[in-house]
This record gives sequence, C-alpha cells and structure tokens, in this order.
Amino acid sequence: MRQKALTTTGLCLVLVLLANGCSTATMAAFGLSAHLYRTNTTFEVVLDSNYREVISAAPGAFDELSIDMQSRTIDLLEGEVAGLAATGESVSVRVVREAGNNSTVSIRVGVLGDEAFNWAIYRALKRQLADTGRKRLEQHKVAAAQ
Repeated sequence: MRQKALTTTGLCLVLVLLANGCSTATMAAFGLSAHLYRTNTTFEVVLDSNYREVISAAPGAFDELSIDMQSRTIDLLEGEVAGLAATGESVSVRVVREAGNNSTVSIRVGVLGDEAFNWAIYRALKRQLADTGRKRLEQHKVAAAQ
C-alpha cells in the first residue's frame, strides 16, 4: 500500500512538472536524459571549448538560424549574445568561462522555453566551433609549410 502511495505521488509530481514545461528535467530526475534542461526553461551544457571561441561562434550560429542579433556583451569571465528569432521570441546564449578549457553554455528561447529550438541553437553553435577548429588547423598547416 505504501509503495502504491509513493508511485501515485511520483506520478502526480511528474504530471505537475510536465504541465509546467519541464519534461526533460523530469526525465533527468528519473535518470532518462543526459543533458541538462532545467526547470527554468534554460538549456545548459558544458563544452570542452575555450570561452572566447564559444562566445565568438554564437553570432555565426545566430546567422545560420536567421536569428537577428540584438546585443553582444563580453568580459573576462562571461559573455552573452541576445537576439530575436523570426517567431518574435527572444533568444539568449550565455557563456561562462570554467576551469581549464571548458565553458558552460546556457541557451534560453522565449519566456517559456523551446527545447527543440534550444537544441537547434546548440547544434549550430557546435558546427560553428567545428568550422573555427578546421580554419585554425589550416592556418597552422600553412604557417608550418612556410
């Protein structure tokens, strides 16, 4: 009987979280998801990339997804690129420098969040970083050949 009460309570909690747009956070709480999608509708991930490279790649990701960049602020420890999507929703990519060569990236779309669009921005950011890495490798090859 106690187990049934706990199951019912757990199910109610899941339904409340789902109703509030926290489906991935709910799934993560039960060990079903590897990425972080917090209850405040912000997608957050740690990248093994230099902070400056990540924040520099954000405008390219915005261009790739036709997001109109509105502002860009950068300091020594963190930066943020904000824009407006074609749907009229605000888009924010915040990058925080972490220890070593890591950066924490927080992506937020609109007030309530849009997980699919967050993933699209994340993938575009990763493509921009890959392009930056390829260009840097080509520059090193050219410099080494001279």
